[in-house]
Amino acid sequence: MPIRHDLFKISQVDLMDSQLNVDVLSNNKLLTNIRDVKKILTLYWGARKAIIPRKGDLKGYGTVWFYPDGIANILSLGKHTEEVQGHK
Repeated sequence: MPIRHDLFKISQVDLMDSQLNVDVLSNNKLLTNIRDVKKILTLYWGARKAIIPRKGDLKGYGTVWFYPDGIANILSLGKHTEEVQGHK
């Protein structure tokens, strides 16, 4: 699904990470259709590990992982760049 820039505002996210290849949001107010998924995400950073069993839909962007215990809303810069380049 192409990013709908008329609906999605980059200011909704705190950070775009060039090392991350998934999108992880912690703010449930930005998401709709938050749901449990069968295939979970295990995310490691430093000495920490997060088990993320839910996804939600970010309006104008698409499906992202939802981690309410996170400290930021993070989108993958690589995924965003690929999307923009693929739909010029």
